Order: sequence, then structure tokens, then C-alpha cells
Amino acid sequence: MNDNVAGHGPNAIAELSRYRRAMLVAVLISSGPLMGLIIVGVAPILPMLAHEYGGDAKAAWIAQLLLTVPSAGIMLGGPLTGWLVERFGPRRVMTYGLASYIVAGGIGMITLEPHILLPARFVAGLGAVAVATASMAVLGAEFEEGERAKILGYQGAVGSLFGIVGVLLAGEIAEGFGIKANFALYLGAAIVLGMAVAAMPLRLTKAPRKSTDAPSSQLLLGLWPLYFLYTLIFCASFMPSVQLGFLLTVDGVTSVAIISRVLAGSAIGTAAGSWAFSILGSKIGHGFASIIALVLWSAGLLAIGMRPGVVWTSAGAVVTGIGFGLFMPYAASLLLRKAAPEVRGRAMGLFYTAIYLGDFVSPFMTMPIRDAIGVHGLFSVTGGAIGVAALIKAAAGSRRGAC
Repeated sequence: MNDNVAGHGPNAIAELSRYRRAMLVAVLISSGPLMGLIIVGVAPILPMLAHEYGGDAKAAWIAQLLLTVPSAGIMLGGPLTGWLVERFGPRRVMTYGLASYIVAGGIGMITLEPHILLPARFVAGLGAVAVATASMAVLGAEFEEGERAKILGYQGAVGSLFGIVGVLLAGEIAEGFGIKANFALYLGAAIVLGMAVAAMPLRLTKAPRKSTDAPSSQLLLGLWPLYFLYTLIFCASFMPSVQLGFLLTVDGVTSVAIISRVLAGSAIGTAAGSWAFSILGSKIGHGFASIIALVLWSAGLLAIGMRPGVVWTSAGAVVTGIGFGLFMPYAASLLLRKAAPEVRGRAMGLFYTAIYLGDFVSPFMTMPIRDAIGVHGLFSVTGGAIGVAALIKAAAGSRRGAC
């Protein structure tokens, strides 16, 4: 394994048994579903929580905060957990992150008091991003590029599918057993914790070795164009989930069931795209796969924007999902390749900050466009911008002789 891939010296997982290696891969893949569960475990019960807190406007505000506070924990905790990975190694950060996730996530089983539950939800977000950052650090340090692409693809695909199943499961649990029972979902992370303790080598408690004498701040600043690009890209990626319902309403669709199916189609497309990256990433090259991702993403958004109707919108949503599903693991893989081993923890922590910052700024960037040219125009403009990005990347790849 070459030096710009490995960060802990000789490969720490090369001598693992087949079963320990399989458990380790399962742990790395689990970071996607665990982060998704932060949202989907609570989203279906927001009206029930608002009723629990009194049913007025203040109660609705508190209930919505329970959904958004973990995102703040992820966004703000990314750089912190990245530094902890570099200081104490991914094994410790992974185990403590999972433990925090289980305790903070499950506290709603005991009490729904906002002054306890809100801080706990913030800590659960910190735990989720700790697990994700530690997983990325292990992927970057211990796996060759081909296998890493497969795991990143599986991670995205399982996370997307879990998002669909999790919403359905959370609603059924709440109806059958009450609001507090929903928070038992977070206890499932105890299985992942057990596998992490059993599978992760003790060598992964060491800090990565230095690959250069350059200051770490300089190494991180060199990555700022990627973070800026990713913030814009993830801003665009969150737009369909927010705006598709409004677009269908403008087109005369008022059925919540139909709107949900269209959104589910987009999520299924994302899972399919991520799964495809696990195959295409190593076969045709990451750069070429990313161009295909951007082209599909652009085509899907343009189809939604330019042709009204449920059938056309549904097809566009699926194609959009496939494009984004292909792009997401590529983005993580590119950053893992670009970041020096000694700053890889913080680099990947900032990656999750960029994702959730994109989520946060998305309404502020898209609403003025929507107000000016309508929701169909918003999809067309966004699709066109991503199409231009695909052309620029293809041209840059041609100049280098490869995508």
C-alpha cells in the first residue's frame, strides 16, 4: 500500500481474519444509515411531539427543533471529531461516538422533556458525525482505491434504502407503541458498537504518520476549493426533497401519497446510483463516473423543470437520484485522495460540515430564484448549472488526457 493511502504505517487490517474483516466493512458501511436515522427516526412523529408539548405554535417550533438540532451537531462537530481522529485514532473515536449515539439517541425512551431531549439530540448528532469521520479515516488509511470505492458505494446505497425503510418503520412503531418507543431505534447501534470493538485493530488507536513538513493549516487550506464546490453541490442536492412537493402542487397534484411516492423514487434512484458507483468507480475510473453522475443529475432536473406532469416528474426524480447517488461517493473518495494522512480526519469532518452547510443555505439560495422564475424554472436553472459543471469537468479531464 502506498504512502498517500496508508496513514498508520503498515496496513492494520491486512492480517484480519475473513470474519473480522467482514465485520469491519459492515461497521464502515453503517455510518450512512446511522446518520440517516437521526432524521428519519423522528420526522414521522413531529405532529405527535407537537401535541405532546401542548399543540400550539411554540410546541410545533420545539418539535421541529428536535429534528434540526442533530444537524447542527453534525455540522459543528465535523472539525472537532476530525481533530479527535487525528489525535486519538479512529478506533477510539468510533467506539466513543457509537456509545454517545446510543445513550443520547435513546434518552427519549425515558423522558420527552425538551430541556433534556434537545441537548441529547445535539450529542447524538456529534456521535453520528464521529462515527462517519472515523469510518472515512479508516477507509482512507487502510483500503486501496478500488475496494474503497465499493465500500463508499455500498455505504451510500444502504443509507438511502434505510432512509425509506426507517421512515415507514418509525411511523409504525409510534402508532403501535407510542412516541417514546421510537427512540429505541437508536439502541440498534449497540450491534455496530459490538462489531467495532471486536473487529477494529488496536493499531487504529494511533495517530497517522506525517507525509510532509507543511503545517496542517496549510494542508487544509489547500482543500478549500473542494469544500466550496461541495457546499454548492449539496445545496443543489437538498433542493428536490424540499421543492418537489411544491412543484407537483403547482402542477395540480394534491395527493400526499403521490408526492411521497415521487420522493421515494428519488431516494431509490440515489440508492441505485451509489450501488452503481461501487461497480463503475473501479471499472471506468472515478473521474469518468463523476461526469456520468453530473450528466444524469442535470438531465433529471431539466426533465422535471421543463415538462410538467406526474409521470415526467417521477422519471426525472429517479434519474436525478441516480446522478446524485453516483456523485456522493465520488466526492468522498476524491477528498480522501486529496487530503494528506495527517489531516485526513479534519478533512473528512469538514466534508460533513460542507454537506450540512449546503442543507442549511439551500432555502436561502433557491427561494429567491423560485420567487423570480417559478419552481419549474428553479429546477431548470439548477439542472443547467450542473450540466455546465459536467462540461467543465469533461474539458478539464480532456486537457489532462484522462477524466
